[in-house]
Amino acid sequence: MNLKEQFWNRRDVFGTSNSRDGYRKVIFLFIAFLFVILFRTFLLERIIIEGSSMYPTLKNEDVCFVWKVNKKPIRYEIVTANVSGKIVVKRVVGVPGDELSVREGTVYINGCPVSQEYDFITEEPGVLSGGYVVRKDEYFLLGDNRAESNDSRVYGAVSLKQIKGVVVVRIYPLTQIAMYSLRRSYAEGSK
Repeated sequence: MNLKEQFWNRRDVFGTSNSRDGYRKVIFLFIAFLFVILFRTFLLERIIIEGSSMYPTLKNEDVCFVWKVNKKPIRYEIVTANVSGKIVVKRVVGVPGDELSVREGTVYINGCPVSQEYDFITEEPGVLSGGYVVRKDEYFLLGDNRAESNDSRVYGAVSLKQIKGVVVVRIYPLTQIAMYSLRRSYAEGSK
């Protein structure tokens, strides 16, 4: 065996193989780290709910995953949006072209009351008091806990650019794991 073969086939004091394995491990770890960063930046993000604006659906300190690829939401999906530099978690109630209003505590979309499943008492109509038309590429967001929610009734509809992703699953607390994306089960259509 020549000197070169002896060098590459040697084991160091700790019984590990040559230094090439160390480089392979570093490269593997670097690629894995890069994959995680790219995955989190462009595909899926973990968020922790702060506050009670989405109660009873989401509670304070619930942990959810947000899907960031197809950010164009459909009605009643829960989204994250950047509003005045702060990330908020709200439900999409109005999509482009909708006319929204509040009568006797109920939100109306194009003259029809909101689906019973999402009909939470709305005492403060805000911008909905005289009716509101959602413009192209904008979405009207409401918190499920309307009495405690600072939402589109206050700051108006948000643009598609402001929407960061769609909440797809709650993973914590473990006893309350739930799926939230409506893409597969939504039968009414988005308008």
